[in-house]
Amino acid sequence: MERNRAVIICLSGGLEVQDKIPLRVKARLDTAYDLYMNGDFVAVITTSKGTYRDPIPHSTTEAEAGKMYLLGRGLTENQLFVEENSMDTVGNAFFLRVALLDRKGWTEPTIVTNEFHMLKARYIFDSVLDGMYQISYIEAPNSGITEQELDKWRRHEEEILKFYQRLFVGVRKGDLAFFERYIYDRNPAYNGGIMDEEHQELSESIRAIWVNTP
Repeated sequence: MERNRAVIICLSGGLEVQDKIPLRVKARLDTAYDLYMNGDFVAVITTSKGTYRDPIPHSTTEAEAGKMYLLGRGLTENQLFVEENSMDTVGNAFFLRVALLDRKGWTEPTIVTNEFHMLKARYIFDSVLDGMYQISYIEAPNSGITEQELDKWRRHEEEILKFYQRLFVGVRKGDLAFFERYIYDRNPAYNGGIMDEEHQELSESIRAIWVNTP
């Protein structure tokens, strides 16, 4: 690993009322902090403008909240970068690549997220980043989540993963033109909430997991 190419990406995971960081997200941030302090990395990147489908209004971005948390733990401004355009994991990967990774030559990213989120995150980043990247993945604990909630989160992530596995069939690894078209033309998190039939079915499946189960 070369220090001038190695960077930590801490994926966001939502905010609670009054912009409070959930325990599951603190686990990601703490894992990223420990990794940075014990490794040889250029910086830590926190991510996301917000989370699609989040009904709670917020006064800050998830990326900024994560950055402030890490500043509170002792990291400095020059050790931290933010990606504040994304609203989901596909957006994370796309906007990180075009805004930071490609431009700065950070070709050895380490992705940090909770265990329940990792399979989907790994599939998406492996799809969006091309062969020049050497990607590592580190799991954070599923902190603050009951077994019942964890079951729902895993089903939630599995539904979205299956959706993207179908959607990305035949897509060349790292095809930025494809991912840009998908984000702005088809993804309701970025196109003003317009859903085609496939996204509507996905949305209904996700809603059923959280509404129709105890």
